[in-house]
Amino acid sequence: MRFIFIVCTFLISPPFLSQVGINTPSPDPSAALDIVAKASDKGLLIPRVPLQNITDITTVPNPAVSLLVYNTTSNAGITKGYYYWDGSKWLRFNDSSKIFYGNADPTIPTTNSTGDIYVNNSTGTLFVYNGSNWISQMSGTEILSVKIIAADGQTEFPTPWSISTSNTKVYRNGVNVDFQVLSSFNIKLETGVSCYANDEIKIYKFL
Repeated sequence: MRFIFIVCTFLISPPFLSQVGINTPSPDPSAALDIVAKASDKGLLIPRVPLQNITDITTVPNPAVSLLVYNTTSNAGITKGYYYWDGSKWLRFNDSSKIFYGNADPTIPTTNSTGDIYVNNSTGTLFVYNGSNWISQMSGTEILSVKIIAADGQTEFPTPWSISTSNTKVYRNGVNVDFQVLSSFNIKLETGVSCYANDEIKIYKFL
């Protein structure tokens, strides 16, 4: 009887191992792992790690493609937030939180980063966060933007319009970076910052 039980267990186990449900006996068929919270005030806590740069493979050795972490530090070219490994570098989840919209002038929540943009829809006034305060730019401001997919090692980028440091913001993979104007239609990223293949550079000009 023991032998028959072992054989039966072996034969029926694989289907049950194909999916895992936590706090649910019926995980969703499309999910390898389905987590149901016991209470409505619980969430999933992603591992928190102090990444040093976007190619850091010391903090997390041999990261697998699609590995997800929450970075707790701010260093050159990397800020706090969720990152995943694409096989050669850590990529930050790109969200729209860098540009805010509202019907009143902005307040100062603790989540703002230097270079964040806020537009008052009621007045058309644009504000830029300088690290401690929202600085009003001008009423009726229009924004021009261009997205460039960088080559490995690229530091200089052309722009389709004339620019200056006073009316332009540059973001690399969603992170605001400093730059210098090489000419009216060319910029160079700040010293020590260069791109990896397929990095996303966004350039905004405020009119």
